[in-house]
Amino acid sequence: MSKIYLVTLRWIETPQNPEMIDALLAPFGDWIRWNGWTWFVSTGWVTSSLRAAIMARLKSNDSLIICELTPATLEGWAPPWVWDWFNTRWFPKPTLTPPPPPPPPTPNLSDLFSGKKPWDK
Repeated sequence: MSKIYLVTLRWIETPQNPEMIDALLAPFGDWIRWNGWTWFVSTGWVTSSLRAAIMARLKSNDSLIICELTPATLEGWAPPWVWDWFNTRWFPKPTLTPPPPPPPPTPNLSDLFSGKKPWDK
């Protein structure tokens, strides 16, 4: 199951390049870039994988923090589309499919041997 993480950077040595981080995050799942140093990432990957991918492109004086967000811990003020993005990932709507048809009735063995036809009731 996917989790949502807050990924935030402090660009110190590496020139600020949010598009580079966008490209790094693409294989991990769905994400929103909140600003030039903060992303929300919905992924099934663990944080250490995210950290390794991002830190491989940053310099040692840059900073990175990744933390899991949950419905119980998230508060704030944002446009409705952002809340929709969170809610559709935390509370996906089930896909409604019709139930399978019932199995055919099991024939009564005594009827099979009596010569009685199923349509003879």
